[in-house]
Amino acid sequence: MKNESKSSALAAGNAAFREGNFPRAVALYEKAVLENPELQDLIDINLTIGRRRCAADANTPTESVGHTVAELTGVTNPAGLSEVDLGYTSDDHRIIASSGLFNQAYYLENYEDVAGSGVDPLEHYCNHGWKEQRNPNKEFNTHYYLGMNPDVAQAMVNPFAHWIQYGQFEQRKTSKVEVDPHYDPSAHQPTLIFISHEASQTGAPAVLLSLMRWLKKNTSIKFSIIIGAQGIWNKRFEEIAPCFYLDDAHKGGLTAELRDFCGSNVQSVYVNTIASGNYAEHLKYLGAEFITHVHEMENVFEIFETQFSALSKICNKYIAVSPGSIESLKKRNIKQHEISFLKPFIEPFEFYRKGTQNKHRKTVIFGCGAVETRKGFDLFCEVGLALLQKGDTQFKMIWIGSAEGKDLDPLKEVSSRHLSEFIEWIGPRDNPREYFASGDIFLLPSREDPYPLVCMEAAEAGMPVVCFGSEAGGMHTFVENDAGIVVDYLDIDGMASAIHFLMKDVSTRRQMGKCAREKVIQRHYVDKVAQQIVSLLPASVHQLGSSVELYLKKIDSAKIISFDIFDTLLTRKLRDPEVVFDVIEYNLTNHQPASLPLLKERMDTAGLVLGRQLGERDDISIDEIYQEMSFFRDSNTEKEVELSVCVAHPLGKKLYQYAQAQGKEIYIASDMYLDQHTIESILKNCGYSHWDKLFLSSTLGKKKETGKLYKEMIDFSKGSGHLPSEIFHIGDNWEGDVRQARLSGIETKRFTPIGERSRKLFKLPLNSKKKLSQKGRIWNSYCEQQTDLWHQDMPSASSDFYTQLGFEVTGPLACMMAMYVKSQAKKSHIHQIVFMARDGRIIKKAFDALYSQDILEGHVRSDYLHLSRATVIPATFQNPLTSNDIAFILDGLHLQEKPVQYFLNKAGISAQDPGVKEVVLRHFSSIEHLPNWDDYITLSRIFTELSSLVYAANSRNREHLESYLKDNDILHSKSVLFVDVGWLLNIQSRIESFLANIGSTTLVKGCYVGSRERVSKNSYHSGLLFEQGDPYVYTDFIEKNTTLFEVLFSAPEPSAKGLTNDPDRNQTTVAFKKITNPIPKEFVAAQKIHFGAEEFIARFRLARESFFPEIISRDYFFQLFKSLTASENPIVKATLGNFEVSLGGDHEFVITQALIKNNDPYTNYYLKEKSDFFEPIKFSSHNDQPNILIFTSAGLDNGSTRYRSIHLAQSLAGSGISCVVAHAATSHDKAAELIAQADTVIFQRCFMAQGNIAYIYAKAREENKRCISDIDDLVFPKFVPTIGSVAGGEWDINQATFVAESYDNFIKKMDGCIVSTPALRAHIALEYKIPCEVYRNKVLPFVAKESSPPPAQVKLVYASGTYSHRQDFEIIEDSLYRFLAKTPSCQLSILGAAQVSERILALTNVASYPILGYQDMLSFIEAHDLLLVPLVDNIFNRAKSNVKFIEAGSVSVPVLASEVGEFKASIKHKVNGYLAKNATDWSHLLEQLIQNPNRLSSVGSQAQQTVLKRYTTDQCELRQKFLFGTSKPKRNTIPLMEKIN
Repeated sequence: MKNESKSSALAAGNAAFREGNFPRAVALYEKAVLENPELQDLIDINLTIGRRRCAADANTPTESVGHTVAELTGVTNPAGLSEVDLGYTSDDHRIIASSGLFNQAYYLENYEDVAGSGVDPLEHYCNHGWKEQRNPNKEFNTHYYLGMNPDVAQAMVNPFAHWIQYGQFEQRKTSKVEVDPHYDPSAHQPTLIFISHEASQTGAPAVLLSLMRWLKKNTSIKFSIIIGAQGIWNKRFEEIAPCFYLDDAHKGGLTAELRDFCGSNVQSVYVNTIASGNYAEHLKYLGAEFITHVHEMENVFEIFETQFSALSKICNKYIAVSPGSIESLKKRNIKQHEISFLKPFIEPFEFYRKGTQNKHRKTVIFGCGAVETRKGFDLFCEVGLALLQKGDTQFKMIWIGSAEGKDLDPLKEVSSRHLSEFIEWIGPRDNPREYFASGDIFLLPSREDPYPLVCMEAAEAGMPVVCFGSEAGGMHTFVENDAGIVVDYLDIDGMASAIHFLMKDVSTRRQMGKCAREKVIQRHYVDKVAQQIVSLLPASVHQLGSSVELYLKKIDSAKIISFDIFDTLLTRKLRDPEVVFDVIEYNLTNHQPASLPLLKERMDTAGLVLGRQLGERDDISIDEIYQEMSFFRDSNTEKEVELSVCVAHPLGKKLYQYAQAQGKEIYIASDMYLDQHTIESILKNCGYSHWDKLFLSSTLGKKKETGKLYKEMIDFSKGSGHLPSEIFHIGDNWEGDVRQARLSGIETKRFTPIGERSRKLFKLPLNSKKKLSQKGRIWNSYCEQQTDLWHQDMPSASSDFYTQLGFEVTGPLACMMAMYVKSQAKKSHIHQIVFMARDGRIIKKAFDALYSQDILEGHVRSDYLHLSRATVIPATFQNPLTSNDIAFILDGLHLQEKPVQYFLNKAGISAQDPGVKEVVLRHFSSIEHLPNWDDYITLSRIFTELSSLVYAANSRNREHLESYLKDNDILHSKSVLFVDVGWLLNIQSRIESFLANIGSTTLVKGCYVGSRERVSKNSYHSGLLFEQGDPYVYTDFIEKNTTLFEVLFSAPEPSAKGLTNDPDRNQTTVAFKKITNPIPKEFVAAQKIHFGAEEFIARFRLARESFFPEIISRDYFFQLFKSLTASENPIVKATLGNFEVSLGGDHEFVITQALIKNNDPYTNYYLKEKSDFFEPIKFSSHNDQPNILIFTSAGLDNGSTRYRSIHLAQSLAGSGISCVVAHAATSHDKAAELIAQADTVIFQRCFMAQGNIAYIYAKAREENKRCISDIDDLVFPKFVPTIGSVAGGEWDINQATFVAESYDNFIKKMDGCIVSTPALRAHIALEYKIPCEVYRNKVLPFVAKESSPPPAQVKLVYASGTYSHRQDFEIIEDSLYRFLAKTPSCQLSILGAAQVSERILALTNVASYPILGYQDMLSFIEAHDLLLVPLVDNIFNRAKSNVKFIEAGSVSVPVLASEVGEFKASIKHKVNGYLAKNATDWSHLLEQLIQNPNRLSSVGSQAQQTVLKRYTTDQCELRQKFLFGTSKPKRNTIPLMEKIN
C-alpha cells in the first residue's frame, strides 16, 4: 500500500504536472526521488517529460539528463516539427504528442492499413485508433486499459491520454502479459537454421520470408531463425518461427544463449546473403552443412570480402541468383559443382487491374529501391529529364524506397532537375505491390543489382520492365525481348527511348506486361523454386519425431554404437567439473591448511607434463599428473571423489540399454585423464557392465578432438568387417564428438548435456557466482545439477512453478537450516529440539531425513509443537497489558475490515459484558464501529483500561499452555532448542517468561534464520544468517522480503486457533481453524512447495551420505534467496506478483501482495490457463482406415479422458479396430473429415452444449453413422444429491443438475451406451432401453515387478483429486486419527485436495501433497505400502469403478477399501487387497497391518497379478456387433499417423 507521508512530494509534483507547471513539477519530482529512491521507476517518465517541456517553453535545447523520451520510447518527433509548435489538432493530440510516448514506428508496423494510407499515425490514433482498440505503443494495451477501467470506458475518453494525465499517477495498469507456464523452449529442436543479416524491408529478407513461409506450409521441417540486426520486419519473421536476434541484449552471454537456441539437432544452416558471413561463424561449432544464398555481385562482394572469406571456410553449397553472382563466386575459387543457379522468387499476390486504359490518364512509371547511387535513383531522374527533352509530358514517375542513411537526397535530385511535376518520391511502403497495380511501366536504373526481387513483383503486376544489360546484373535474362526492353549499360537516352516507345505503343506494352506476368508465374513463384532449394538440403533435415526417437532410429540403422562417457553415459552430481576439486580440497584441508590451491596446481602440472610430450601424445593420465605435483600428491583422493559424484545420465543409460537390447556392438570412447581402472569402476558403479571396446585418451595418448582416436576406432572396427559409416557415435562435445567424428566418416548426433538447456528457474547471476566462497560454489554447483536431473526424472511434476520453487529454494534453505540446527544443538549440548509450527515443519522434515540415525539411536529428540501466536500470546498476556500484547490484539487494524467487537473477542473478553461495553462506548458510538489505523491510540487506551478483565479471561489459556508444555516434556527438561525462521523471537521470549513465572528451570535457546535488532536481548539464541540485525545487509534484505521468505516455509496444514483439553485422551490438544472450501490458494502453494522441497531433501540426504561435506554456506543461502526476489522470469512475476497471503494472528485477513519487485509497475502478469484442446490422435491397428471416432469433452490430463477415450482406443486398436480420439472443440471442417472416414462415433462424457458437439452429432447422423455414448459415473438427474462433489459442496447443485439433465437428453439420442461398471449398465438398460455394454477402466500393459521386502515403517497414502470424497473420508476420520496419533512410526500421505480433518493434517506423521500428473501419481503411490479408499455405501459409489484398485495394483501396492461396489467385486480380502465393512473394521485392519507388515508386499503382488489379468488394455470386452451394428468397417484408405493435422 502506498505510504502517503513518503509520497507527498510525488503527489504535489503530479498536481503541478497536471496543471502544466512543469518547472515546479520537475523540482518536486527531483525532491521525491532524493527522499525515496524506490520511487524512481514511477517518476522517471514524468520527470523526463517535464524537463523537455521546460526546455521547450524556454525555447532552448534540452540538456541531456538521464534518458530522453526518444531513448525511452524509440520515437522521435514524427512530423519533424519543433517542440513549441507541434500542430496539435485536439487536446488528446497535444497530451499524447507532448508526452513523447506515442511510438510511430510501432503503430505503422502493426497497422499496415494506416501505413499504406499515408495519414499521420498519431492523428489516426486520436481520431479512430483508440476506438478501434489499437495500441499506441507496445507497452499500452488499449483494450486492456478500457476493460480494467470501466470509468474510463463509460466516459468515452481517449484511454492513452487519460493514462498520461491521470492513470499513471493512480498506478493503473496499462497492459497484461499472459504467461504460458507450460511453454518449454527446448521442445522446439530445429534441424535447419536460417540466418538473415537483418530484418529490414529489403529484397534479401523478403526472399527468405517467402521461402520460410512455403517451408512451414508445405513441409514438416523444423527450423528456427537467427537475425543479425533487428528491423521493421521483426514481426514477420517471428510469425513464422522462433527468432534469435544477435544484436539483442544477452544477459546469459551470447554464446550460451545462442547454443541454447539452436539445440543439438541442427543438420543444415541456410545463410541468406554473404553479408551474414560473420554471423554464420557463430554456428561453425554445429558441424552442420552450410548453404549460402548469394544475392550479390562483384561490387558488393568487394565490400563484404571479410564476411565471404569466413563463409567460404565452412560453406560447401551456394545458391546464386544471377550470372554475375556466379562469376563473383568463381573469382573466389568456388567450384562450379558447388554452385546452383536459382533465380529469385516471390509469393503470389492478387491484383485488380482494369481491362481498359483511360485515354486521358498519364502513363505511370515506377521505380523502387533504396535512394542510392547503386540503385540508380539519379539515373531515374535523368530518364525523366530525357523524356521531357523528347517532348513527352503525359507521364508520372513514382519512386518507392527509403532514403534514410543513403547517399542521395531524393528531393534535391528531383528539384535540381526541375522535375517535381513529373517525378514523385513517396518514401518506403510496406507493400509496394499494392501500388504496382496502378502502374504501366517498371524502370530498373540500377548500376548493379543481381536479380532484384522488386522486378518480379512489378512484372507480376503486368508491367513490362526496362533495364540495363548484363553489366548491371541478371535482369536482362528475364526481360529478354518479350517482357520489356533491355538497353545498353548506362544508356540514359536508350532508356528514355524505350519508355517513349512503350508509352506510344499501348498494345505492345500490354503484350509485354502480360508476358512478364506469365514468366513470373511459370518461373519465379516460390513453389517453383523452393522445391529445388529443398533438394539441396541434406535429407536429415526432414527428420521427424522427438530427439529420443531420432537416436533410436540411428541406433537401429547402425552396426556399432559408440558412446562418449562424461555428460553422455555419465553425469556428475555437481554441475561444474572444477567444483569437484573444491570438494577434494575441502576434504584434504579438514585438518591442515594448504599452501596452494588444488585446482591451480593440478591444471598447471597437467600442462607441464603434457608439454613434455612434445606433441607425440594428445593426453596423459591422472597418475602422471599427481606424480609431478608438489603439495597434493595422492591421486586416489580425486579418483574416490569422482567415483562418488558420478551417476548414470538418465537418457544416456536408456540409449545404452536400447543398443544392448538390439544386439549392437558397443564402443565407449572418451577424452579423459582418469586411468582405465577408475573409468571402468565408475561405469560399473553406474550400471554399465558391458562394452566391446573402451577407447580412452589417457591410455592411448590419442584424443577424439584431434581425430586420432577415431582412427584407432575405425582400424579396430575393420577387424570385424565394419565401415566407418556403420558406426554411430553419441557424445556432447561439438568438436570432439560431432565435427571430428563426421570428418572421420562416422555418423553422429550430438548429445545435449544436462545443464545446457537448464530449466532451473532461479539461477545466480554470473557476477554473483564469481563472488561465492568455496562452500558457496559447492552448494551452487550441486543445486544447479540436481535441479536438471530432477527435471529429467520427473518432467511433469517439476514443471509446476511452486513445486520448482520448493525444490530450488525451500529445499536447499531447509537443508542448510537443518544442518545449522544440528551444529547448534551439538555446540550447546541440547538433546530436545522443538520445531515450531508452521514454518518449522519443512526444517524438521529436512532434519529428520538428514539425521534419522541420530534420532533412531536417541542422540537427539525431534519434536514439532504448535507454539504459535494463537496458542502462546493469549496465555502470556500481562496485567496490565504490554504494548506487545496490544499489538497482537490490534493486528490487522490497518486493513479497516473488522469492528471493535472483533478485537474484543480476540482479547478473550465479551463485547456484551456491561463493564467492557461501558469502556468502549466512551470512545466509540458502537461496538460495531469499524476502526482504522488512526484509532490505534484510542484502542490501546481501551485495552489498557480493560487489562484486568483480559488477564482474567485468559486464565484457562494459561492452564492449557502449561499442560501442553508439560505433556511435551518441556517443563522439566534441562534445556530445549526452539527452531523457527525467526525475526523478533516474540514466542521464545514469552515462553521464557511463562516458564519462569511457573517455576520451571528449563533453559530455552532459539535457533533461527535470523533475528532483528529489536529482539529482546535476554533471549538466548543464534541466527544462521544474522543475529540482532547484524550483518545489516542480510537483515535489511530479508526484512524487505519477509512475506516471501515465510511463504517458502509455510506448511500445508491448518492454523492453530488455541489450545483445548481432550477428555478422551486426558491431555491438552490443539484446536485448529477450519480449512475452507475451496482450499485457499496459499495452502495449495504450500503443498507444492513442500513436495518440491522434500524431493530435494531426499536427494541431498544421499549426497551427504556419499560425498557432500557437512557445510553451510551463508553467502549461497543469501544469494539464492536474492535471485528469487530479483527474478525476471515472467512465470515468477505472474505467480509471486499476485499472491494471496493471510495476515493476522488467526490468519483471517486475506490480501493480494506482490512478493517480488516488478520493474514494470504498469504491467500485470497472468498465468495462461492450460487449454484442454488437443489435435486428433490416431491409434492404428492393422487397418489403415479409422473405424471408430471418439470425441471427449475434457483434456488429455483428465482421468476420464485417459481411461474412457485413450485407453479405450488402445484396447480397440489391439482388437483390430483403428480409432481416432478427438476433442469436442475440434473444428467443423476437421470433424466432418473424421466423421466421413469413421463407421461409429463414440461420445465420451459429452452433451450438446459442449464445444462443437451439436454440430458433430448432427453431422454424424447426416452421414448415417452409429452413435454411442460413454458414461462412467451415475451423473443423472435423480442421483444428483448423491454425487460426492455435490454433497461435499464443491459442485453447485444447480450446475450439477444442468449437466445431469444434459447427459440424460443426449443419451436418449444414442444407438448404444458404453459404461464402466455393471451397476451403470443396469441403470442404462432400465432407464433408456438401448444396447449397453461394459468396458471396465484399464491401464496400459506393464511388466510385473518383483516383490519388495517388508517395510521398516508402514507408509499409508490417501489419494483424491477433488473435494468430492469429503463424506467418504469422514467414515474413517476418527479411527484413523486415533491410530496415527498413537502410532507415530506410521506415516500417512494425503495426495490431492485436502478433504481430511484439520487435526489429522496437523499430525507430524501426516503430510499433504498436491495433485500430481498421472505418471507422477503412480510413482508416488508406488513409494507407499497401502492405499486407503473409504467409500460411503450409497448408490453413486456402488456404480463407481475400482480405478484406485487398478492404479495401486499396477504398481504392486495393495488397497484397503470399503466393501462397496466394484471394490467388493475385484478384491479378495487379504489375498489381493483388504475390505472393511465399518469403522471398527478399519481400526482393526490398520492395527493388524502395522503389527504384521510382512503381508503387504505379497498382497500387493497379488493385486498386480489381478490387474495384469483383468485390467489392462490388452483386454477388450466390447463386441463388434455392438460397436458397428450391421455396418461393415471400411479398410485401407489413408496412411498411418499419430497426430492428424
